Amino acid sequence: MENCPDRRLFFAHKKLKLGEKASGSLQKRYENPPLSILYFVKEITDKHGFYSQAVDIFETPEGKYLVNEMQCIFGQSDAYQMKVDGEIGRYIYKNESWVFEAGDFAKNACYNLRLDFVINQL
Repeated sequence: MENCPDRRLFFAHKKLKLGEKASGSLQKRYENPPLSILYFVKEITDKHGFYSQAVDIFETPEGKYLVNEMQCIFGQSDAYQMKVDGEIGRYIYKNESWVFEAGDFAKNACYNLRLDFVINQL
């Protein structure tokens, strides 16, 4: 990842409920997330300087987003973190817009990305 404040990387997937719980179910739906969720997470992480972060979001029946939890180390039960229209990849926030970039970016449970980020900060 480049050390550039206008180029941020984002993954997203929807956790599915198993019974009454979504946490720990390992059930997910991979689809194109609403850009409003990406903007919501970007605003929070930018404001607080969190650049390697998992953010779990609840959506209220009225469509408002609420943060359930934030973690700097997060689990990865599939070989990828995001899939849009059948392609694995990620979103990049670049030049004030969201761009989907296809590719396998979640190798080694995303530790490669975390290491790249830290190296670029030095």
